[in-house]
Amino acid sequence: MKTPGFLLLLLWRFVGSSFGAPISPANLFDSIQNETQWKPANGIRSYDSKTLANFQPKEAPIFDEYGLTRLDCQSFEHHGNTIVIEIYEMADPTAAFGIYTFFRNSAAQPLQGIGNLGEQQDLKLSFMQNQYYVKISSPSRSSLVQPVLLKMARIISQALPRSFVIPSAVTRLPQENLVKRSVVFTLGFRALNQKFPFGTTDLFGLENGAEAVLAEYQFPQDSAKLLLINYPTQQLAKKYLESGYQTYSAQNPDQSIFFRRDGPQVVLIIGAKSVEAATALLEKMSYVSMVSWDPKAQPLSVARMMLNIFLYIGFMLALTLTAGIAFGLVRVLLKRFFPNRLFDRPETMEIIRLNLLHPKK
Repeated sequence: MKTPGFLLLLLWRFVGSSFGAPISPANLFDSIQNETQWKPANGIRSYDSKTLANFQPKEAPIFDEYGLTRLDCQSFEHHGNTIVIEIYEMADPTAAFGIYTFFRNSAAQPLQGIGNLGEQQDLKLSFMQNQYYVKISSPSRSSLVQPVLLKMARIISQALPRSFVIPSAVTRLPQENLVKRSVVFTLGFRALNQKFPFGTTDLFGLENGAEAVLAEYQFPQDSAKLLLINYPTQQLAKKYLESGYQTYSAQNPDQSIFFRRDGPQVVLIIGAKSVEAATALLEKMSYVSMVSWDPKAQPLSVARMMLNIFLYIGFMLALTLTAGIAFGLVRVLLKRFFPNRLFDRPETMEIIRLNLLHPKK
């Protein structure tokens, strides 16, 4: 029998997912306990970008680079088994998508029907939904745990807002020869340098508000890495393409690198042995700039300008004449119906005398 409190939790989940309201981790974990009968172990552990290093010292810089707002962690226990839930609230859906692609495991299986994107491997699953990245795992070996993992994931997914759009930079990637699940979306050089050996510095200036996509392509007799970088301006794109290309080429003289720049977009093909394959891949990368402007106003002709001037003068003359006639008409009517009351009253009329003497003859 469903209690009133349980129904309230369902209502809360519906409202939160419909209107994008901030979730309450405490209410969410209570809902999981009610529906799974698993008991929470200890209390909720919460972290922000400043304290995350106390929980995950290695991953904290990556989460900070993507934009972590808050982490809520709760453990559940049942019959000697343990499940750990981690709910990461990121700055926006783009950040959640990026952190999901960074930690994505190529050997995992896609998670169907839960979240915007998700995966599962053994007793670990993760998914991203809107601005949230969720990890659920269990150190237990029991086969009874996996269905509970999925049930908990569905409960969390139902409580989260669902709106999500894949970043435009990712949608520009050519799909032909693209290795599935190889795409990594980054918002800084730390995440990028962990996925490809560019060193330890910001080689391509991602700290200047740029976003990058790293993907792998497999050709019949060749393979290559594609790096797409979107800069805020084309000046930054030109500057960091030149400096980054020169630095990387000097550090890796035996590594092939092809590049193309279209406005603020930079594309690099790294490691391709075939010039034809690299060139063909570059040609598929196009950048369409959307520009809007106000059409330039055409100057008025002399004839039109003179006509406007005379129309304005005529309007002002007509307005003045109308006002004068109206005032005169009102004065005549008032003198006729209210004589000596408003105008020409005897007590207000005075005669000015000059008292000039006649000149003597």
